[in-house]
Amino acid sequence: MIFVLVFATNGIQNIVWDIFIISFLLYVVDFITFSFLRKIPYLSYLFFPFFKLFDFVSLRLFIQNSLWMMNTNINKFKLFIGMLTFITFAVFLTYVSIYKTMHWPNMFDSREYKSYKASTLNDLILVDQMYMDNWTGETINNVGISSKAQAGNLMEVYVGYKASYDELIEMTSDIDSLKRFDKIIAIDIDDSLYSNLGWVYTVKLNQSLNGITTIVPIDHLKNGWHKIKIYTKYSTFTKKELEDHGQRYEIEYDIPFWVDR
Repeated sequence: MIFVLVFATNGIQNIVWDIFIISFLLYVVDFITFSFLRKIPYLSYLFFPFFKLFDFVSLRLFIQNSLWMMNTNINKFKLFIGMLTFITFAVFLTYVSIYKTMHWPNMFDSREYKSYKASTLNDLILVDQMYMDNWTGETINNVGISSKAQAGNLMEVYVGYKASYDELIEMTSDIDSLKRFDKIIAIDIDDSLYSNLGWVYTVKLNQSLNGITTIVPIDHLKNGWHKIKIYTKYSTFTKKELEDHGQRYEIEYDIPFWVDR
């Protein structure tokens, strides 16, 4: 019963969040179109509770007189174009300033072959942020290994915790004390599964990241390149659980590294 209630609660939270975002976007559209949506018969009753909430949060009541002045004394079409231009410019500046930090693609990159892959390791992409010795206060990643080149017999692997993994973690046990993040993570090196790894809770970079870390023995690996795969251990869950919840939060990282002793 508790198991069912947890999933029902998570599902309701997602629905509530979606409704909130959609209603806020409609509120913005209504604002820049001079309350066009509020004037639609019957539909206005559906929007009213949400718009009333956003009116309160935005302190619209205090600026209502100024809005009425714009509505009556300024050309509505010109004002609409001005407001739309301002919002577009604000969104553009926000995107440009944070897309690197958020690891979003650069939509203004016009290079045709930016997804080009080398012929030797054609299925792999080397990303500097996957190697923890490259991390700084600004350049970090949710998953990483200690370095590109491994000179020793042990390799550190870190997996950061995200709220989106909660549904998978919830499925690892019916007992709260046995629900653990490490139960959903699997590691392969050169397509060989590494089992029975010991994971420890980890805080990195002045507590800006938290997750789990394990130390993988690599003393048996020959010099040269290898591939580590960090992914969701779906064997922990039933097919129905994955169809209902798990597939949305898949973890899969393929990271190349080299052994040089």
